Amino acid sequence: MNQAILESNVLIAKFLGREGKYDKKLYTFKSIGNLIDDAWVSPEDMKFHSSWDWLMVVIDKISDIKLRSLNVTLNWLSDAFGDGLYNFDEVYNVVIKYIVYYNKSK
Repeated sequence: MNQAILESNVLIAKFLGREGKYDKKLYTFKSIGNLIDDAWVSPEDMKFHSSWDWLMVVIDKISDIKLRSLNVTLNWLSDAFGDGLYNFDEVYNVVIKYIVYYNKSK
């Protein structure tokens, strides 16, 4: 797994409010939504970059922040941060862009 994906997994996990810890040069996070219950998972084992199930947890949080439905949020993300397409890679990339934007605007 490349470094950019690892860094994005950490960025997303922190955005989701997951508790992280550093142990033996490994950064891990406690539970990810309803995907992993009450267990520690390393960024290498996170699947935000490859699974709709994982990515939808993030989009759901963005929907809560924006007070919009999932469909409206997907449209907004794609229009605001992407090129209006709905393939997985495009949605993943616009989610990362949104989190970076969100973190800077806090």
